Amino acid sequence: MANGMQLNSFFKKEYGRLLGILVNYFKDLELAEDSLQEAMLAAIDHSMDTKAREEKEFFQWIVKTAKNKGIDSIRRESRRQSKTLQLVTQQQAFLLEDPLDSMSETTEPYENKLKLLFTCCHRALGEQAQVILTLKCIVGLHVREIASALLMQEEAVAKALTRAKKKIREAGIPFLETSEQMQDPQKLSQVLAILYLIFNEGYLSATHAQRLRTELCEEAMLLASELSLVLKNQSEVFGLLALMGFHHSRRHARFDDKRQLVQLAEQDPKKYDTELIARATSYIQKSFHLQIGGLYQTQAYIAAIHARAIEEEVDWRKISFLYKYLLQDYSTPVLYLNYAVALRKAGELDDAKRVLFARELQAVLEYKYSYYHLARAEFYLEENDLVNARLEYTTALKISKSRQDIEFIKEKLQKLP
Repeated sequence: MANGMQLNSFFKKEYGRLLGILVNYFKDLELAEDSLQEAMLAAIDHSMDTKAREEKEFFQWIVKTAKNKGIDSIRRESRRQSKTLQLVTQQQAFLLEDPLDSMSETTEPYENKLKLLFTCCHRALGEQAQVILTLKCIVGLHVREIASALLMQEEAVAKALTRAKKKIREAGIPFLETSEQMQDPQKLSQVLAILYLIFNEGYLSATHAQRLRTELCEEAMLLASELSLVLKNQSEVFGLLALMGFHHSRRHARFDDKRQLVQLAEQDPKKYDTELIARATSYIQKSFHLQIGGLYQTQAYIAAIHARAIEEEVDWRKISFLYKYLLQDYSTPVLYLNYAVALRKAGELDDAKRVLFARELQAVLEYKYSYYHLARAEFYLEENDLVNARLEYTTALKISKSRQDIEFIKEKLQKLP
């Protein structure tokens, strides 16, 4: 029998690429998934040990086996139903084509996988469905793994997957034909947003006991890296890669020995991953070379300033300027909050107060976003207003969902006179 661990590792690594090729071939997500599952079972049943074959040969064996399983399924369906012209034409086309033709030496090996990623992230599906589909079809996680990652019930994840696939089928959500279609600004923006959401689910999860889940972070970074191999002229792809890299470089400094959250200002820069910082720096340089500006590129520049605190003091004036620049095109409540914090750190207290206590921001974030109340508490502390500081910390404690945040806020409350 084949080494189970070895096969699991292979399928975990290659699942998205295999499924992408089959979806590109069948133009049917459910048929492609079912065919791939049957081929995977066949590999186990026939003791297809990846060590006994070259990995490339094994990969091709899986694709061809899945193709045959899918064609058999279509034939069975055609016998069960009356043979329509469309079904006959589709079947004949499959018999003539080879899905491996889409893997020619000149084709980027991840292209079909990334085309499928764009389908998973189609804006018609909704944010939660986009994340779940991406984790299932591209990352290759099982339903139970997705449920654990997103802190959902397995039944809820399974239902969400069923609804999403039905939506793809009934709404005619397309599978991309060419890599040029991935250049569409709206489509690309949606994909980058979902990748960053998956990264943050691992890095800043507000609901999970284990705040830093390295696997989700690294999967998001891997997908962005593969995207950069196909979309070599898109500055925001490299901007997102840099942003995630700079954030992830601080992962060992974000918690103390008791797994308590450490504020940015109190983190030990010696614990930063300098190799990852260097790689993120190269990404942001590529991004600047292609085009100046952009949501992820500018945020990456801000993250770079923090990550390089090992070399120099944090320049909060520069950070506040960068947030102000961002707000010209991306006017979101969280960016305004970050802008206010940067202004306060830079010593611009009047401007910071004006932004932080603006009615518009308060209406959106009050009693909903714990970090908003933490920022207000810090402001009151600087004014030595301990009563209002305590009120803000107490409000943040009530609405916070993260165990680490709760412990952090409790510690802050205990330290108040």
